[in-house]
Formats: sequence, C-alpha cells, structure tokens
Amino acid sequence: MTFLPSTQAIRQLFEVELRDVGGGMTSAFDDGSRLFLRGVLPNWINIRRGDCIQAGVALRAVGDLVLVHPYTLRQVCTNGAIMVHAVATRGVQRMTADGSPWEIHEVGEQLRQTVRDCAHPRAFKAAASQMRAATQSEANMAISLMPLLSSLPAQTAGAVLRNVLWNFDEGRDRSSYGLMNAITATARGIQDPALRWRLEEIGGAVAARLKPSAQSSGSAMKLIGMR
Repeated sequence: MTFLPSTQAIRQLFEVELRDVGGGMTSAFDDGSRLFLRGVLPNWINIRRGDCIQAGVALRAVGDLVLVHPYTLRQVCTNGAIMVHAVATRGVQRMTADGSPWEIHEVGEQLRQTVRDCAHPRAFKAAASQMRAATQSEANMAISLMPLLSSLPAQTAGAVLRNVLWNFDEGRDRSSYGLMNAITATARGIQDPALRWRLEEIGGAVAARLKPSAQSSGSAMKLIGMR
C-alpha cells in the first residue's frame, strides 16, 4: 500500500525545517517504504566536563505512521540517543493514496510542526537534564537490558548483549549514563537501520531512567556488522 506524503517528500520537509533553525541532516536511510532520518542543531551542552552533547531530531516513517523524537549526539564518540519518552515526541498518521490533496497537505503541516517542536531548545534542555541525572544514578542492568532480550530474535539479542556488556566494561562508568553510552555505542556499529533505531531508543530510555518498552519498533531485525 502507498502512503503519502512519500518518504522522499518527508525527507525534503525534514531537511528544510532543520535548515531553517541552523541545523542539518547527519544520516538518512530511505528504501521507498522505510525512512530513518537523524539531524543535529546548533545547540550544545556539557553533561560532564569534557563530555558534550548536541541537540537534534530523529524521524522514522514506516507504513502509515511517522514518529518524530528529540535526539542527542554525544560528541566525544558520535553516539546518538533517541528520546522516545520526551514530551515533544509525536506520531503523525500518513494518508493512503486516495486521500485528498488537502488532507495530504495537512499531514505535511503536522509533520513540519512536529519537527519544530522536537527542535525547540526546551526539548533539548529536558533531554540534557535527564542525562545529567543519569550520571548520578547507578545502572540497573536487569531492567535496562531486558528489552534487548525480549524484543529481538535470540541469536541477534545474544550478539547485541555481548557488545553492550563489552562497551559497558570498557567505559568504566557504572551509572545509567554509562549504560546508555554502552548501548548507543553498540548501535553505532550496526548497519541495519531498524535495529540501530531500536537500540538508540533503548539508550534514550535508559538515560531517562525509564523501563524501555519491549515492543520492537522495527519489523525485520537483522544484525549486520557486529564485531
């Protein structure tokens, strides 16, 4: 089934909105039916001394639903976290091909406003506040990593978990923030866009010190390029 606006039109809209606030897109995957976009903004903040994050926006369009979230990029290692529990997060329903031009236009306008909301400085400040608090909270491995085991195929979950634990041990940071970085560092090495998105969602939930949903946000989860 065809949904509108098309992934190409959504990507163009996303780029324009980021450019209007001085930002730019950093990554894109578009196969015509699935769209995963990330972009950064000219807003920076220190979480700890020498550990700076940059504001951003992430967008996912699969089927008839477009999800837009605040996004953060950690500059010391270019790990990204998607803040799915942020107040600014929104879902926008796309139209089928038989929708009227006016209805399709309205969907585009909703998407524009949603990207603007996620790009607003208040969304970034809220995410940064959560991350600062996470540096003072000891990581709960069982609660945080359970979604990795429950929402992925067993073989994939095992490989991901090994990488997360390796990164967590290497980081020598036992806080929730350290665990978030171990998860997002693992995500950075994955080529499959749905699985990478899922791990960045879980990383953002860990930073917010919330139990991530076990529901997978991608359909086909295939692990590619793991060490």
